[in-house]
Amino acid sequence: MANSPLTSPLGGVPILIAEREPVARTSLSELFRHSGHRVEEAPDANSAIIQINKNSGLKVIMLDVEMPSWRSVVTHARGNLPGAFILGMSALDSSRAALEAQRLGVHGYLLKPLVFDDVCQTILRLMTGQPLR
Repeated sequence: MANSPLTSPLGGVPILIAEREPVARTSLSELFRHSGHRVEEAPDANSAIIQINKNSGLKVIMLDVEMPSWRSVVTHARGNLPGAFILGMSALDSSRAALEAQRLGVHGYLLKPLVFDDVCQTILRLMTGQPLR
């Protein structure tokens, strides 16, 4: 993973993984750490808000939108880290949920199971101002 597309042009982007499923959270966090990124983890909305408050340099927030109170995380991040990009993650392919997430300020929506290279490409596109596909 050292040649991940996320590492080359942007260096170690600080990332918050807010994911309720422990295995998914740990796996995604380890992939990003292995690629040279500083990663914070949160198993729930309250922990995510605490991490946002402690880490003003976060650039990317990956948020499980099936997590209870996920909306409060988006609202808090928008108010406290307006320059951060928020990516919603869900195993449910619901256009209603995706539209609600976008309305609240989520920049992109990823369907699980995630493909790490696709996640990296999405983040690169957001950070370089390119449109998402």
